[in-house]
Amino acid sequence: MSLVPDVTAYVPAAPKRSQILREQAERCRRLAQATTDAAVSRRLLELAVEFEEQAEVEERRARCP
Repeated sequence: MSLVPDVTAYVPAAPKRSQILREQAERCRRLAQATTDAAVSRRLLELAVEFEEQAEVEERRARCP
């Protein structure tokens, strides 16, 4: 079960959804670098990977008719 929130629920176009997901991943990576808590940093990096994976799914969906 993924704990990643669905940040794309109200965004209609798949390319836009994947862009938002990639932006969220980048935010997670920046926050992971900024925090001094190792556990928080690790979880933020995990979230970044999950956001990137979701972006890939959206992009694949957009390519399939």
